[in-house]
Amino acid sequence: MATMAGVIVVAAVVVIVLIAVILIVKYAVRSAKRTINSAEAQLIRHVVNTATEHGFDFDQTPAGPKKISNMTKILRPAIERDFPRFDWGEIKQMVETAVKAQYADKAGFTIHETAISRYEKQGGSIVIGTESSVSYDEAGNKRYFAVQCELSYINYKTENAPSEQQPHTLNCPNCRAPLSRNAAGELFCEYCGTIVIGEKTWQITEIKEK
Repeated sequence: MATMAGVIVVAAVVVIVLIAVILIVKYAVRSAKRTINSAEAQLIRHVVNTATEHGFDFDQTPAGPKKISNMTKILRPAIERDFPRFDWGEIKQMVETAVKAQYADKAGFTIHETAISRYEKQGGSIVIGTESSVSYDEAGNKRYFAVQCELSYINYKTENAPSEQQPHTLNCPNCRAPLSRNAAGELFCEYCGTIVIGEKTWQITEIKEK
């Protein structure tokens, strides 16, 4: 019995020693990892700081077309209910033609997307707002931004010339050149020959960068 008890004691001691060794090894490994991680973190911080001082931006994301407020699917049905002859395809083409003319001197000018962004009716004023996502080449890079256009529903019969109350110049919906009146009182374009039919039409009254 004494011999058996001695064996049990020795075995217990061995197990305790083994557990202690395992715990010590685990602690040593964790400490080493913390030391390595700390050293790596310091090295990374040093590299980032050095690169930042030399003008490198780690937060820079790849440039791409500017996001715009696209409300076409929601607003187009409402506009078409109010104006059954409203043709978004024609209006979009008119807007993009005007925007291209505005930036005709910019190399590589591109329109990525054009959409209706707002539709407002206040008293006798009716306005459609559009946004276009555009870009052009600038100093070897692409400049991406958005352009906003405002279209007003203008009565050609009463708005013959710009004034303080009527600040818009009436332009051809086809080529954007200023319109004139012929002997019959019709509005026509001297440049492309277009004759504007009807007293009212959509006219671009403002173009600006967003």
